Amino acid sequence: MADVLSGILVAQRLSKSFGGLRAVRDVTLTLNAKELHAVIGPNGAGKSTFVNLLSGQLTPTSGRLYLEGHDITGTRPFDMPRLGVSRSFQSTNIFKTLSVLENVRLGVQAVRLPARAILSTPQNQSSLIDAACAALARVGLSGHERTTAGVLSHPQGKTTIKLAVPPRERDWWCKLWDKILSPFPNCNAVENRPAFTC
Repeated sequence: MADVLSGILVAQRLSKSFGGLRAVRDVTLTLNAKELHAVIGPNGAGKSTFVNLLSGQLTPTSGRLYLEGHDITGTRPFDMPRLGVSRSFQSTNIFKTLSVLENVRLGVQAVRLPARAILSTPQNQSSLIDAACAALARVGLSGHERTTAGVLSHPQGKTTIKLAVPPRERDWWCKLWDKILSPFPNCNAVENRPAFTC
């Protein structure tokens, strides 16, 4: 049994069945800060289902999910980013005509402001821009703030923008990717496979 206090995100014996099909069976995983994990397996092995369990898209048939020692099993998927767990889907959409900075700022705004405020002008837009600039620096996109997002190489540009968006103000967050295409050199081991990092 995993020590729920030892990791940021802990999956403890997660299972998911669809009728008689067991897509995920008794998977235990501990994610700590600054770690990257990839799930490798053939098509139909349950990799995407596991990502969906970690992100709240699916509720496990059995097992528990912990975040910083707190049981978050069954948390709704739209509440997960505010807790610090975000996920990307196999298909990622960006606003191609907006700048890289505006794409990341909108991501920051979406998770830091109440949902009802998403269509209004933020009171303190400078703090959102500062957070977006810091996130871009973290993933090596400093100097590309004004670049139109649609001209970044595909899919590396989209993946880098996904990496940049921090779900909340913390010194960590968990990012779950389904079918990541790595923007980083020498990182092809995780291409086209689910990956997790905190």
